[in-house]
Amino acid sequence: MCINVTEDPFHQEVYHNNNYRIYEVKMKPYEETEVHQHFKNTLYICIDDVKFIEQVHNEDGTTKEGLIDVPATSVVPRPYEVTKTVHKGLNQEKEMFILGVESLEKYDDNDSSIKDFPVEIDNDYFNVYKLNGKVELNITKHSILIFFERSVKDKGEFINLNPGDSFELSNCNALLIEVK
Repeated sequence: MCINVTEDPFHQEVYHNNNYRIYEVKMKPYEETEVHQHFKNTLYICIDDVKFIEQVHNEDGTTKEGLIDVPATSVVPRPYEVTKTVHKGLNQEKEMFILGVESLEKYDDNDSSIKDFPVEIDNDYFNVYKLNGKVELNITKHSILIFFERSVKDKGEFINLNPGDSFELSNCNALLIEVK
């Protein structure tokens, strides 16, 4: 039986507004999710190294397994229109922490104000930037700042940013996601 991702006990919602939803996936070794499906365009942000078996359930009733091995600070986009995946995750030998960001509604087409950092991902739903070192930004889009190391916040914590917000960090190892 397949459930909606919002019903899976490992996908815990930590923030929700009209434009996006953020959930945490924290799993101990050898724990596994329920068979579930995502219904929105999603970015997976690997806070820790991630190593798990993804079991994909096909429409014809067959399953396919593959090892997902992704280093910490990686960002993996999963566009719903392309994947429509029904799957389950089986964690491997160490704890893992992932944040998922789901695009709920296209928000705006304002130009990005981020010029000093390369774009990691630019698709119809998100712009993603890795921020390192000294950072001074004025925000023009609804954004999420996710920390990879203890600085202003703990690893994996995030700050919701709105157009007009500005911030300065002296030593930053973070990810900025602009929601389009």
